[in-house]
Amino acid sequence: MIMSLCGPNLGVLRKSRPEQRFSLSTTLKLGVSMTSCIRDVHAAGYVHRDVKPSNFVLGHNNNRVYIIDFGLSRRNVDEAGQLLPERECPGFRGTARYASVASHQCKDLAPRDDYWSLLYLMIEMLTGFLPWRRLKDRDRIGEAKSRCTTHDTLTSGLPGCFEKLLTYIKSLDFTDRVDHGKVQAMFLDVMRARGLSPGAEYDWCCDSQPSLYRPTTGLYAHGMGQPPLSSSFPETRRPSRPSTLSHVQLPSVSTPAEAVPLITSRTGDSTRTRSFARLPSLDRGWVRGSSGGHGSDSPATVDSPPSVPPSPLKAFCSSRGGLESTRTHSVRHPRAHRSRF
Repeated sequence: MIMSLCGPNLGVLRKSRPEQRFSLSTTLKLGVSMTSCIRDVHAAGYVHRDVKPSNFVLGHNNNRVYIIDFGLSRRNVDEAGQLLPERECPGFRGTARYASVASHQCKDLAPRDDYWSLLYLMIEMLTGFLPWRRLKDRDRIGEAKSRCTTHDTLTSGLPGCFEKLLTYIKSLDFTDRVDHGKVQAMFLDVMRARGLSPGAEYDWCCDSQPSLYRPTTGLYAHGMGQPPLSSSFPETRRPSRPSTLSHVQLPSVSTPAEAVPLITSRTGDSTRTRSFARLPSLDRGWVRGSSGGHGSDSPATVDSPPSVPPSPLKAFCSSRGGLESTRTHSVRHPRAHRSRF
């Protein structure tokens, strides 16, 4: 499957606004675009069942809206195009804040339920909140929605298209198909009545910080109802790493020069040379070792250290029993696990 690279979702865009809401022009334009997306999902024989702001994303030019995330979508018609029978108590599906009342009642979802979610998210985009925004428990959210099903409790003070949409979806039954053109006409009528141009720019296109709304990497979507993106984005390449680690200089320590060997190990086609100080242990020997790549141990070669004049540290070590031999082996510290280099 090949999908287009898309930008931020509508939830992120709304929260980035100064008052965390969109203008009426942007809200109605988004309503028309989101209706087109839902229309194509239903035309394919599916109910989305998770319509919410974060599942609508922008295209690369910040002007097209795409619907994503079909993880909860379900086919509601058979191969002949006939509506599947309603199931009894299939369980909750969707996101609690935007799910329909039928979803809270664990009923089977129909195309009308996608428009209940569309109504909720459009109210939030225009006003910045929903009546149940402070509730966390899913059952309490469902109870609040059950009480907010009239114009006075849900769409009071909003443009007339919201009341019309509420009345229309309340009239739909489980087996009814949604008239998507009728829903779009509700939004366009309000735009014409208020002198709002359908070709006006979205709110984020007028911002002085366009970097906030550039397409983000890692988000891919299938644009239902939208033409595919034609432009490509620059490819990000990771810096290449050298295949051979030649010489690693670790922090210096005050250790006798003869106790600082050069360890050279070879694994496959790569050769690594490391210079490090051996750590004195309470047991015999020095804690050191070598581990090759790919999870396998490789033999280590210890070069003969150069001779140096005696140092105070060497005299101190001699008083403690003398320097240990330079045999290559691993020992276990009484208070730590085996150390490996």
